[in-house]
Amino acid sequence: MNITIKSLTVEAFRGVPDSQRYHLNGNNILIQGPNGSGKSTALQGIEFLLTGQISALRGSGTGGVKANKHIPNLHSDPSDTVVRAIFEDSEGDFQVYRRFSNRSKIVTERRPPAFDELVALANRGFLQLTREDILELVLTTPSNRKEEIYQLLDTGELDDRRLRLKGVKREAAQRADRELAKAEDAIDRIDSLASNSVSVDNGSTKQSLDTEALLLEINKLRKQLNAVPLSTLPEDGSFATGVEPPVEQASHPLQRKDVRRDIGVFHSWIDDVEEHQMTLDHTRRAISTLQADSDALASLSELSLIQRGRQFVNEGTTTCPLCEAEWESDTLRNRLEAREERLQRIEQRRDELKAQSDELLTIADEPIRALQRLLQISEEVDDVNWKPIRRFVGVLQAITNLVESDIVENIESVDVSKLNTEFEDIVPEETLKQLDAKAEQFPDRSELQRMWDDLTTLSDCYLDWQVARENAQHYEAITDGLKVAKREYIAARDDVLDQIFADVSERFGEFYSLVNPDESSFDPTLGQTNTGVDFTVGFYGEGHHPPNALHSEGHQDLMGVALFLALVDRSSPFDRTPILLDDVFMSVDSTHRQRIAEVIFSQLSDQFQFVITTHDESWADQLRDANAVSEQNVIKIDGWTPTDGPRIKLKD
Repeated sequence: MNITIKSLTVEAFRGVPDSQRYHLNGNNILIQGPNGSGKSTALQGIEFLLTGQISALRGSGTGGVKANKHIPNLHSDPSDTVVRAIFEDSEGDFQVYRRFSNRSKIVTERRPPAFDELVALANRGFLQLTREDILELVLTTPSNRKEEIYQLLDTGELDDRRLRLKGVKREAAQRADRELAKAEDAIDRIDSLASNSVSVDNGSTKQSLDTEALLLEINKLRKQLNAVPLSTLPEDGSFATGVEPPVEQASHPLQRKDVRRDIGVFHSWIDDVEEHQMTLDHTRRAISTLQADSDALASLSELSLIQRGRQFVNEGTTTCPLCEAEWESDTLRNRLEAREERLQRIEQRRDELKAQSDELLTIADEPIRALQRLLQISEEVDDVNWKPIRRFVGVLQAITNLVESDIVENIESVDVSKLNTEFEDIVPEETLKQLDAKAEQFPDRSELQRMWDDLTTLSDCYLDWQVARENAQHYEAITDGLKVAKREYIAARDDVLDQIFADVSERFGEFYSLVNPDESSFDPTLGQTNTGVDFTVGFYGEGHHPPNALHSEGHQDLMGVALFLALVDRSSPFDRTPILLDDVFMSVDSTHRQRIAEVIFSQLSDQFQFVITTHDESWADQLRDANAVSEQNVIKIDGWTPTDGPRIKLKD
């Protein structure tokens, strides 16, 4: 499969106020001109045509640059902004265009599969290489390199699947924990009625139920209620089977110990409502603060890069090791220190929010079960207004669901309005007063009635314990199964990625050695770790080191280009792939650039259609002299003006 670019036309686009056409004819192209003459306009035009975006106007470091304002020419009507191109595949030429006024849509007179593949490559970043891209591949942290390479190789879905497995496993573990909490709650209620049946494991606070001891307690009650003893505990928890209920007086749910205990639980919660409100308010403000700082969490990925960069900055440093900009040494050092301090503060805010949200989850979850059990008697106690309790449980459940969704990881999508609650305004105190007053109306039951109530309550608690324990075991089994599935998936994923990285490392070494054949022990290794993708290269038999440890800046740039070409070679379905190189060889010395030009002509032009920009006349001469780019395919730009745009020099 093959596809090449034959021509490009930009209209009212970037620095071109009217129209400018670039003839590529499917060949290698050199765009030569001084800085600020609009060389990159052609490359950005191809990128915009295929993706609808310009990467240089996106991401961190772009400040107040806005695509809506800065993609169209500043002196033109945005409705006139359009990029057109003619492509060639095995069936011939076809035209494509994209308008800024409808930049989500690309229009083609025909759309062969090869074009869709080219669009996919462009959207993954396999089209244009800049000096900034080289930094992301070579001079960066393993985690950032992983993100960059995963995007290029389109392996992000592999990590997405791992995260989905992790999320499902976490959800199953949370369900197991909730069911275990229900089982513990049921044991607590059994302990209040038959304490001999509950024991605490040695060395822990975990409670366990002794079913034989419980059977003895049940039979004591049955004997006093003139019923025959049970030989075993019924699976359905029907401990009162065959027992005649006392009829001395009518029974009411508010006379039950477990109901009164649940009312007491919520009274205790209300006593601390001011502290609970403070926790809620602190969490809401922490979320709002991070949401308002839209770049805060995203900027954390820069922390390790800043810290790494500071290692190369001392009192005499006047050039930034990351962007090569010139600085006064004190200003650069102070700038990096300030940036690092800000990122550390953001990291601290994130950790504080996690601790705060965990505390809020405990507070919101604590009274829910007690109130839900109270609601179960609402039909029997129908002369009490239960609506405030239902509404309050709904508010607590909404807070619990929000906090359980991992608000730190999903901070941008958190609906903080769900935390705009004043507990004192919605606490169902009137309903609780009604319940307290109503309970006081009932006298103490007879001893037989108490035993009957204890027996039936134990039945309910035992059944709740059984169900919760079985559910917990079910979800624990699911969690264990998902742990195995995740482990096996990661192993299979790593096998696939290890082979991909081995292929890329081999091809990278081949490309690099074409320009540096004397480095026989170069032997690059590119491989994944738990935290990212490590990148090391050999150095004249002195072991493996990071690219920036011993190699010069020019060699590092060559590595970036070679690695990019290796990744393209591994991922591209084309026999010959278009590649846009935007001034990426400026740190390379003349001798090595001469070798690059020769390699482009002899080794790489059959595999890639290069579009190269440069302001350096000697580099342009080397490309022409080596036949990497023919004289007919050199586009010279003399300069640029706001009214006329790039001034292309006509060929003789």
